[in-house]
Amino acid sequence: MNKYLFILLIFLTSTLFADKKYCSKITEEQRLTSVYLDLGNTNEKKFAINLLSSLKNNFLPHERLQIFTINPSNSTIDLVFNSCAPVLTNTEIKKVKEAGNMKYMFGGNPIELAKEDMSFFMASIKSLLAKIYKNNLYENYDSKNIIEILYNESLNFENTPMQRVIIYSDMLQNSEEIKLNSILEKYDINKITNKFKLNLNYSNIYIYTSKKIFSINKYNKISLFWKRYFELNNANVISYNNKLKLPSIKKLYYKKYAGKIFLNGEEFKSKIYINYTDDFSINNAWFIINGLDAIPLKGKMRLTKGKFINATLKISKLYNKHQIFSGDEEFILNIKGKKLEGTLKQDNTEIILNNKKITNPSFKIQMKEIY
Repeated sequence: MNKYLFILLIFLTSTLFADKKYCSKITEEQRLTSVYLDLGNTNEKKFAINLLSSLKNNFLPHERLQIFTINPSNSTIDLVFNSCAPVLTNTEIKKVKEAGNMKYMFGGNPIELAKEDMSFFMASIKSLLAKIYKNNLYENYDSKNIIEILYNESLNFENTPMQRVIIYSDMLQNSEEIKLNSILEKYDINKITNKFKLNLNYSNIYIYTSKKIFSINKYNKISLFWKRYFELNNANVISYNNKLKLPSIKKLYYKKYAGKIFLNGEEFKSKIYINYTDDFSINNAWFIINGLDAIPLKGKMRLTKGKFINATLKISKLYNKHQIFSGDEEFILNIKGKKLEGTLKQDNTEIILNNKKITNPSFKIQMKEIY
């Protein structure tokens, strides 16, 4: 049997097995990680090692992992891996331990099986990466249309907000319509985004690239371009670097609120999405003004006697010029059961809202938890 056909059969078998065993249970802790691999990239061996070491022991229970290839030679994106990590929830582990060793005297202990399945899961990813990068399919950096290729990817994010996204690429956008020189010199980011609108549904993005291609000055310009581009497409670039560092998170919790914000008699339908860790630090959070803007937040939740009482959140660093927000604003939120109330304050600021100049505005927030 052909070596690579054998690897493929092992991969398909393990994927189907993991899908049946670990993907069938949806939990609050579940997360989706999407990895995009640019086939026109170089230094793939270093990336494969970095990706595997970063992902190992960094999956949440039943987390789904999708791996896509980006092929600049024919402008396609293909799904090449889609399975769930063999990681059990605390509840599942507790049930196994409560059952005692007698029940699994002759084997079949889910905790031990999950460890074995994880080894096979990681081996499948390693084999797949080796197969993908056996030959560089595309090395002509004179033309690469990353933005145009990503244009139709909104479907992958439509039903699963707040994903973790890893992109391995040199990010050297250079097509007939959006040339590299225009990115390095002068460009209209809003014009680009309006034509190639992409909804990444409030995801965190980690970009693994290389600093050796250009000077630091040009590298920083390209980095800023992509941070601005993704911010306008409802995503937050957490890292743009030649090293992949993923925060180690044991558990994630989600809160979603919808309602209105009020200022000077005006009201705006809004939402706040919060994704936080087991130490109540914000992992991913967004303030959404329906139809107008979506802005990433940072901060920490607080609780007492097992119940949330408040949160202080700030708008993260913004890479685009916003008409209302500058990036230093602070949310003071009070949580009572399913209700969220609070204020959004802007100090030493003047804004124009509906042709009215307002100094040091203070928005009132009234929302309810949604599912």
